[in-house]
Amino acid sequence: MEECSEKVEIYGPTDFSSKCGIIPFGVRGLSSHDVALFLDNFGIMVRSGFHCAQPLHELLKLDSSARASFYVYNTQEEVDRFVQVLEEIGQF
Repeated sequence: MEECSEKVEIYGPTDFSSKCGIIPFGVRGLSSHDVALFLDNFGIMVRSGFHCAQPLHELLKLDSSARASFYVYNTQEEVDRFVQVLEEIGQF
Protein backbone atom coordinates (compact mmCIF):
# COMPACT_ATOMS: atom_id res chain seq x y z
CA MET A 1 0.00 0.00 0.00
CA GLU A 2 1.27 3.42 -0.90
CA GLU A 3 0.47 6.52 1.11
CA CYS A 4 -0.51 9.53 -1.04
CA SER A 5 -1.12 11.86 1.83
CA GLU A 6 -1.44 11.38 5.55
CA LYS A 7 -4.88 9.80 5.08
CA VAL A 8 -5.17 8.55 1.49
CA GLU A 9 -3.73 5.12 0.67
CA ILE A 10 -3.47 3.44 -2.72
CA TYR A 11 -3.74 -0.34 -2.53
CA GLY A 12 -1.72 -2.68 -4.73
CA PRO A 13 1.61 -2.38 -6.54
CA THR A 14 3.50 0.84 -5.91
CA ASP A 15 5.15 0.76 -9.34
CA PHE A 16 2.61 2.77 -11.31
CA SER A 17 4.20 1.77 -14.62
CA SER A 18 2.72 -1.70 -14.04
CA LYS A 19 -0.78 -0.42 -13.24
CA CYS A 20 -3.67 -0.02 -15.63
CA GLY A 21 -6.29 2.70 -15.17
CA ILE A 22 -7.88 1.05 -12.13
CA ILE A 23 -6.78 2.53 -8.81
CA PRO A 24 -8.13 1.04 -5.56
CA PHE A 25 -7.74 3.37 -2.59
CA GLY A 26 -8.97 4.26 0.86
CA VAL A 27 -9.18 7.28 3.14
CA ARG A 28 -8.30 6.50 6.77
CA GLY A 29 -11.19 7.02 9.13
CA LEU A 30 -13.85 6.88 6.38
CA SER A 31 -15.69 3.97 4.85
CA SER A 32 -15.31 3.52 1.12
CA HIS A 33 -19.03 4.20 0.77
CA ASP A 34 -18.67 7.58 2.51
CA VAL A 35 -15.74 8.44 0.21
CA ALA A 36 -17.81 7.49 -2.85
CA LEU A 37 -20.73 9.58 -1.63
CA PHE A 38 -18.50 12.59 -0.96
CA LEU A 39 -16.92 12.34 -4.42
CA ASP A 40 -20.36 11.92 -6.00
CA ASN A 41 -21.37 15.27 -4.53
CA PHE A 42 -18.66 16.77 -6.77
CA GLY A 43 -19.73 14.82 -9.85
CA ILE A 44 -16.94 12.24 -9.50
CA MET A 45 -18.00 8.61 -9.84
CA VAL A 46 -16.06 5.82 -8.14
CA ARG A 47 -17.08 2.36 -7.03
CA SER A 48 -16.98 1.20 -3.43
CA GLY A 49 -17.10 -2.20 -1.81
CA PHE A 50 -15.23 -5.46 -2.43
CA HIS A 51 -15.09 -5.33 -6.28
CA CYS A 52 -15.33 -9.16 -6.49
CA ALA A 53 -12.15 -9.37 -4.41
CA GLN A 54 -13.36 -10.02 -0.87
CA PRO A 55 -10.58 -12.57 -0.11
CA LEU A 56 -7.98 -9.96 -1.06
CA HIS A 57 -9.68 -7.38 1.15
CA GLU A 58 -9.61 -9.87 4.03
CA LEU A 59 -5.91 -10.57 3.41
CA LEU A 60 -5.16 -6.81 3.47
CA LYS A 61 -7.46 -6.42 6.51
CA LEU A 62 -9.71 -3.94 4.68
CA ASP A 63 -13.44 -3.60 5.28
CA SER A 64 -13.81 -2.38 1.68
CA SER A 65 -12.15 -0.01 -0.76
CA ALA A 66 -13.01 2.71 -3.23
CA ARG A 67 -11.93 2.29 -6.84
CA ALA A 68 -11.36 4.93 -9.48
CA SER A 69 -11.20 3.87 -13.12
CA PHE A 70 -9.48 5.98 -15.76
CA TYR A 71 -9.45 5.44 -19.50
CA VAL A 72 -9.05 7.31 -22.78
CA TYR A 73 -12.40 9.07 -22.28
CA ASN A 74 -11.14 10.88 -19.15
CA THR A 75 -9.62 14.31 -19.57
CA GLN A 76 -6.61 15.59 -17.67
CA GLU A 77 -8.93 18.14 -16.02
CA GLU A 78 -11.14 15.33 -14.69
CA VAL A 79 -8.15 13.52 -13.24
CA ASP A 80 -6.85 16.73 -11.67
CA ARG A 81 -10.28 17.45 -10.17
CA PHE A 82 -10.45 13.91 -8.74
CA VAL A 83 -7.06 14.37 -7.06
CA GLN A 84 -8.04 17.82 -5.75
CA VAL A 85 -11.30 16.59 -4.19
CA LEU A 86 -9.58 13.48 -2.81
CA GLU A 87 -6.99 15.71 -1.10
CA GLU A 88 -9.85 17.76 0.40
CA ILE A 89 -11.43 14.59 1.77
CA GLY A 90 -8.10 13.61 3.32
CA GLN A 91 -8.00 16.92 5.21
CA PHE A 92 -11.15 16.13 7.20
